[in-house]
Amino acid sequence: GASIQPGVQEGESIPVCGGIACPEASFTITVGDSAGPPLGTATTVVSLSFDADGNNTGAEIQGWSYGVCLADPMALDITDANTVGTDTETVNGGNPPGFESINVYPGEGASHGVVIDLTAVNKLIATNDFTDLNLVCNVLMEEAEDCSCIHACDKALGSPPVANVMVIQGNSIPSSDFEGCAEDLEGLLAGLDPDCVPAVNSPGTICVVGDFVYVPGDGNCDGRLDIAD
Repeated sequence: GASIQPGVQEGESIPVCGGIACPEASFTITVGDSAGPPLGTATTVVSLSFDADGNNTGAEIQGWSYGVCLADPMALDITDANTVGTDTETVNGGNPPGFESINVYPGEGASHGVVIDLTAVNKLIATNDFTDLNLVCNVLMEEAEDCSCIHACDKALGSPPVANVMVIQGNSIPSSDFEGCAEDLEGLLAGLDPDCVPAVNSPGTICVVGDFVYVPGDGNCDGRLDIAD
């Protein structure tokens, strides 16, 4: 019946499972989590933050480009990418971008390049959590609770390879070089730089939903919402 206090009650931090941006950067690329049925389809959204470190407040964004890659092409494949219903669809004064290039690389990933306005009249004031691209995926996994992920990848797709950059006043500013993808939390935490910034990039995990109901936020697909997520 005794109440025993923990050895440490304050001064300790718990890493947030949600991805780590390392090093800290203004431009970050987040692939959202999602779920789909065995051998079915799943859709996830890529979001961009142009002022993630607070250094670009008020800056005028002229465009961006980036790639996202499959961690395991035997588990997932991207079959389509589009901007329907995203913030990008109306970024040019209520219209689509003046220039846009969407490419899907079967078995590899997808890339997106945008110039907001070819006349440079319309620009985007630096914002965070800007929805940019819908990814439609074939789920090649068969077992419930199987998971794989999609991560940002710099200069890995296309010829010439697509760089992960945003453009401000004609200057290309690179994104965080953290890929935002780990198959397991233990592996993610083991490789962290202690100076990394938590909860900026998402692991981009897509899980198989089988006979149980998928719970939003259930990152490890164990049917519970707890610190492991």
